[in-house]
Amino acid sequence: MDEFTGAPPESAVRQFVESLLPSPCEELRLQAQEVFRDGNAAKALALLEAAAVDPENDDVKTDLAEILLEQGRHEDARPWLENLSPLAKSETRATNLAARIEFAAHAEQLVDPEALRSRISADGGDLDARLALARYHAGRKDYEKALEHLLEIIRRDRKFGDDIGRRTMLSPFNLLGNDNDLVGRYRRRLASALN
Repeated sequence: MDEFTGAPPESAVRQFVESLLPSPCEELRLQAQEVFRDGNAAKALALLEAAAVDPENDDVKTDLAEILLEQGRHEDARPWLENLSPLAKSETRATNLAARIEFAAHAEQLVDPEALRSRISADGGDLDARLALARYHAGRKDYEKALEHLLEIIRRDRKFGDDIGRRTMLSPFNLLGNDNDLVGRYRRRLASALN
C-alpha cells in the first residue's frame, strides 16, 4: 500500500483514498470473473466490454482475451492483447495467452493432419511437416505430441528455421509451468538433445 506523511489538505487525502478504491470498471471486471466461473461466458463478456471503457485497465483486456480464447474465438482475442501496455504484454499471463492464440491460429490453418503424418512417414527429415504437426497438436492442447515433434526437429537440425524447434518448445513450457511433469521431462530431453 501507498502512504503519506504529515497532514496534507483534505483534497489530497480524498485523492489518495480514491486511488486505493477499486474503480467501477474494476468492480465490473470482478463481477465478470464470477459470472464466468458460474459458466455464463456471454454475460461475462458483456460485463467486460462495459468495463473496457477504461483504456488503462489492462486486466480487463486480458480477461476479455482469455474468455474469447476459451470460446475458440482466437482472432477476436488477439486485438485485446495487442492493445495492452508494454509492461502488461510482458507479464506471464499475457505471454501465455498470446502463445495459445498463435497455436490456435496454426491449428486452424492446417487442412489435413493425416497428410502431414504421411509426409513424415515418407521422409522423417521433413521438418516443415513436423513443425506444422507440432503446432497442430499444441493448438489442440496435446502438448506431449507437440513437444515430441519439436524435439525431433532439434535432433535433426538445430538451426532449422532459425532454431524454431527450441523457440517453439518454450511456449508449451511456459503455458504448463515449471512444476508440470511433462515440462520437467521434456526440459531434460531438450538439454540432452542440445548437448
